[in-house]
Amino acid sequence: MNDKKPPVLVIISDHEKGKTFQLTKNVHFCGRALNNDIQIDDISVSSVHCKFVLTGAGSYMAIDLDSTNGILLGGKVLPYVELKNGDIFKLGNTQFLYSDEPSTVGIIENTYVDTYFVKNKEKS
Repeated sequence: MNDKKPPVLVIISDHEKGKTFQLTKNVHFCGRALNNDIQIDDISVSSVHCKFVLTGAGSYMAIDLDSTNGILLGGKVLPYVELKNGDIFKLGNTQFLYSDEPSTVGIIENTYVDTYFVKNKEKS
């Protein structure tokens, strides 16, 4: 029996901070338009900005759909990216956290701590 919970996207930027989307389908469309599976209230997000596609490996790929601002991850605008647990990326001005271990995702008192730079500094 598989009790694994589906991956989630959590908004970690101010406007809709804490809003969580479960990824339960093979394809999820994301954007500002109301008919998207993942609807984002952000004028800098295109009407249909990107899609999240389940890969054969069980992870999700974020694929840009010719949006105005693209998918920003690690300071780079990318046409697509295979998401890994803990990835932080932006669509427009909205920042997301991807987690394939949703039971470990916690936003405590609306505070989020980014440990990316701490981890990389330790490797130096």
